[in-house]
Amino acid sequence: MNRILLQIGVIAVVCGIGLGVWLVGCGGDKGVGPTEPKDYYVYFADGVDGEKYYRYHTGTGEVETFTLPYISWDCGLGISPNGETMYLKSEDRIVEVALDSLTVMGEHHTDIKHRLGSEPVSLEVSPESPSSARRVEEPE
Repeated sequence: MNRILLQIGVIAVVCGIGLGVWLVGCGGDKGVGPTEPKDYYVYFADGVDGEKYYRYHTGTGEVETFTLPYISWDCGLGISPNGETMYLKSEDRIVEVALDSLTVMGEHHTDIKHRLGSEPVSLEVSPESPSSARRVEEPE
């Protein structure tokens, strides 16, 4: 009987110490405070002036306007997963635009309309993977 009381006493002391450590540890925790929202960018083309594009800053509400010599209201645009490149479907080509400088990096002619028999209605960019298309610089 004394042995059982001793075991119960040891368990009670260990639990008491554990509870004390937990309470002291939580008492000093101030939690996680609010963080500043990230300023994500949303890109879109003008529905009237096809060469005018916009970059909307979600954190500040600021809207930047820029122009490119490509009309893209018919099939829209897509952004690369790393956020560095915008792809536009403009008539018979896909255009790559560097988003840091808002300049055209290249264009790829395509006969997708001829192959499908109709004009595509959207443009999506797949995440980078070993099978995704990548831009390769030609050696000079």
